[in-house]
Amino acid sequence: MRLIILFLTGLLLVSCGKSEIETVLNSFSGDVLINSNMRAQAGMKIKAGDVISVGENSFCIIVINEKNVIRLNSGSLFRFNADSRHNILELEKGWMSGVFRKKFTKNGIFRIKTPTVTASVRGTSVCTRVEKPDSTYFCVCNGAVSLSSEDVEKLESAHHSAIRFVKKQSSIIKTRPGLLYHDDKTLEDLAAVIGEKMDWEKMEK
Repeated sequence: MRLIILFLTGLLLVSCGKSEIETVLNSFSGDVLINSNMRAQAGMKIKAGDVISVGENSFCIIVINEKNVIRLNSGSLFRFNADSRHNILELEKGWMSGVFRKKFTKNGIFRIKTPTVTASVRGTSVCTRVEKPDSTYFCVCNGAVSLSSEDVEKLESAHHSAIRFVKKQSSIIKTRPGLLYHDDKTLEDLAAVIGEKMDWEKMEK
């Protein structure tokens, strides 16, 4: 009986370990704060609920479960809210890009939330910028997402497809602004951080 209890305890510990999200601040430059009062350090752990603020002429790179990477650029305010119960990455202002190659939520789907649009993401490379409180630029650089504002729109591309969402009174106006704020090299450099490459000939699944 004691052996059975020990075996079951071991299984429980392994199961709990697998549900954890290992999130690390990989590198940064300039003025980066965690929860408004803790200065960033390379290698520090990021946990659910942490708020990351990036000063002017600064950036930081965050790695999630070794095969997902996010870059936050100058002027960004970002809330990391992903664990075994939550699946939201919230960009309140600023600019982020991401390459996501390995699931880190229970069903493999997570959301990127901005003031004007929320994206449901799985295994995709993206770039988004909160231009103003009422205007968000969102590019699917490689892959597919479902974008929710007033309605749901699926956006997919092997090589950059972008929409701007602008809130006008009680409506959302959508336009196609083309490629802004980033280029192929932005994503290629980010993918290299996690030992991956971008294949612009096919869409990530």
